[in-house]
Amino acid sequence: ALLSPARPAPAQERGTGETRPTPVSISGSVLDARTTLPLTGARVSLRPLDSGALPVRQPRGSGPAGRLLSAATDGAGRYTLPGLRPGRYRLDVHLLGYRPATMDVQLRDGAPFELSVGMQVEPIVLEPVRVTADEAESYGRTRSYAPGAGFRVAAERLRQRRYLESDVRSISHADVEESVTLGEPDLFRALQRLPGVTSRDDYSAEVWTRGARWDHTQVLFDGVPLFNPLHAAGGFSGVNPDALAGVLFLPGVQPVEHASSVAGVVDLRSRPGGGPGQVRALADASLVSARVALDQSVLGGRGSWMLSARRSHVDLLTRGIDALRDRSVPRVPYAFSDVVGRFDLHLGEGWKLEASGLRGSDRLDGTVDEVVEASRARWGNHAGRITLVAPFRGGRARHTVGGSRFAARADVDGLPPELLHPAYGRPVNREDTYRAQPLRSSVSYSYLEGAWEAAPDSAGITRWSAGYRLVSQGADFRIEGLWPYRSDPAALTSRRDVSYGVVWGNRAWTPIPELRLEAGVRAEVGGGIRGTGPARLAPRLSARFQATPGLGISAALGRAFQYAQAIVPTGPGINPVALSGILWGVADDEFPAARTDIVTVGAERWLGDAVLASATLYGRHTIGAALPDPTPGALRDRPLFVPGEGRARGMEISLRKLDGPWTGSLAYSYASSHLKAEGRRYRAPWGRHHALDATFMGRVTRSLRVGAAYTTTSGTARTLYFEGFARCEEGGECAWRTYPTAGPPSSRTTPGYSSLDLLADWSRSFGSWGVGAYVQVRNLWNRANPAAYVSNDLIVSSPFCVYQQAGTSWECSRWYVDQAVMQHTDRWLPGLRRVPLLGLRITF
Repeated sequence: ALLSPARPAPAQERGTGETRPTPVSISGSVLDARTTLPLTGARVSLRPLDSGALPVRQPRGSGPAGRLLSAATDGAGRYTLPGLRPGRYRLDVHLLGYRPATMDVQLRDGAPFELSVGMQVEPIVLEPVRVTADEAESYGRTRSYAPGAGFRVAAERLRQRRYLESDVRSISHADVEESVTLGEPDLFRALQRLPGVTSRDDYSAEVWTRGARWDHTQVLFDGVPLFNPLHAAGGFSGVNPDALAGVLFLPGVQPVEHASSVAGVVDLRSRPGGGPGQVRALADASLVSARVALDQSVLGGRGSWMLSARRSHVDLLTRGIDALRDRSVPRVPYAFSDVVGRFDLHLGEGWKLEASGLRGSDRLDGTVDEVVEASRARWGNHAGRITLVAPFRGGRARHTVGGSRFAARADVDGLPPELLHPAYGRPVNREDTYRAQPLRSSVSYSYLEGAWEAAPDSAGITRWSAGYRLVSQGADFRIEGLWPYRSDPAALTSRRDVSYGVVWGNRAWTPIPELRLEAGVRAEVGGGIRGTGPARLAPRLSARFQATPGLGISAALGRAFQYAQAIVPTGPGINPVALSGILWGVADDEFPAARTDIVTVGAERWLGDAVLASATLYGRHTIGAALPDPTPGALRDRPLFVPGEGRARGMEISLRKLDGPWTGSLAYSYASSHLKAEGRRYRAPWGRHHALDATFMGRVTRSLRVGAAYTTTSGTARTLYFEGFARCEEGGECAWRTYPTAGPPSSRTTPGYSSLDLLADWSRSFGSWGVGAYVQVRNLWNRANPAAYVSNDLIVSSPFCVYQQAGTSWECSRWYVDQAVMQHTDRWLPGLRRVPLLGLRITF
């Protein structure tokens, strides 16, 4: 113990003839010896050492016969023991968690004493108690959203404790419903309502994060990266949201555990099974697809399983109509499906086995009027992992093996070889529809991982975590046809592989109660990669200052490397749309790894119990991006990619009401994104300067809710592309007269986008069953928003022929000789006009 000396106060005069001793007192403070902070509730006891030393009067709290006096320190750490006789005493101080302090004192007649004690911490060793729990289900598909439930508020507060950066967003099923997505709840389309996120047009569920293209936002499924997880050539999300327990969107600085994306991370966590032993079910049917999700607890609660499946049904509906000989409705030979499964088994003593997997596929066999012609194609994702969780050194260890693969193939029947390649000509009268090119493509990722994290402290903060990952990636494709434009008619092939190892560590600490800091580093070693050395370091630092209980201010900076990038087609037509995310390259000695540095500054403030306001400033610099060659001129014999760099900066503001009879959000984003390649600097075609999003959901009756979502954005940058024309002699030999050409990069801007979408949702419970129905109206104002830009026509003043297909061959149907053709109007795919959409829902 640390003592301050007992010092007598000035003696008081005693009256003449006084024979009775004057009472004295002892008082002081009890402090923490290390921090000097006062200790409340410490028990201070005083016992006389002389048998004749008795209290003049017995204060409250004294022991039997007045032999023991005691008092507890107050909120300021103070204590007082009054009414004592002079003499020798022993003072004892006790407080749980501190080493007891004992000392002898001499109290003199008429002299009050002051004595302060400093106590040293003495941790109490207790028997270990192991508590295991599954991670909180923040997505909440199986929860109720009654007003006042506070589920979304709790999810956001949990997110604030786990992630210091204010731009991280936790997405719930209620957020997806509130976003009024196309036809059915669609996760990626809901992300497009967030600040800083835009997309190409109505037909695309791609996520453009702060002016970066789709492949630069990584989607993780239980830690496994997915490549292009979309259906319908990008029209719908490739993951059924009914299978999810948690969704996090990290558009800025990424945790070192999975800092492997140029722009952002969408972290999806599958949902474990549950329930009291009976099978639980969710079922939905919309105009887009039918979905079902089943789950159950088994083995007396030690195990559980979950299975979720979805399939589109437009092919079945149009096939049935065709069978009824009603040819007014064209048959659609296209379908997509996906299935997600998970199994959990608790092995006891903190040990647990988890396994989850995903399979998604798309199939096209034939012609879809005004969309695609005479094509047969297959594409989709496969992913899975097995994880063993075990207690280790006071924390938790995870050992995982997993992998994923995206593959696509397309075959073409009935198309002569001379029309598959520009060197031999092609039909020039084709409409703005797509014909699949002969194609084989795949990208794969497999890994072995181990990670450890310390047990959370009393504030729920994990102070230490570390891990490793061994990775093998590969990508290959073989393509021939109209793209790329080359003189050589042979098929173009590409094969790239890379293997590397990763070690990472993260440390969190709280120097003062209002300030939290996190620092981490990720080291990646291996692979001869263009533009980098054998070791690549990706540090990270973030901080959050809690200025008031409701106001948090954050700042973060970090680095990340991305090894797989999509090869983006260039040129006219809708190749860039149809082939988006299909062709991939993996970093090697020729293909670069993209490196990005990100810095963010932001603030969040709670306005009451359920309203959260936030603002973020960000900057991002990327080098090693695989970009299309931006050089103006003929597109023939261009490289598949050129290395380049990108810079983005912007501001985001949002206001969200998360609970109550009505909920909603309002978000505004300003973004500036530029690219530099081949000595040219130009606007990124994946960014929009301004975007405003608003959502609303309100309860009209106990069973009926209505909602609305509004989006308006400025246009995107675009490059003028001019279609080429084939020249054919009367003998039938054809060759390109004019190759497709490109103008200066990003020299034009597309029109802006605006859409108001409405939703009415009805639901009712009947015992353990629940039923519901909803209707949407997409683009209420019927605004003519153009979709993807196709091309501009080129001036031609030489003989050429227009082809038409005759059976399995092509014939020249009409000759144009020395006739000038001039068209300068832009050609666009038509956007989605006003359309009503219906859906049904059942739970039991």
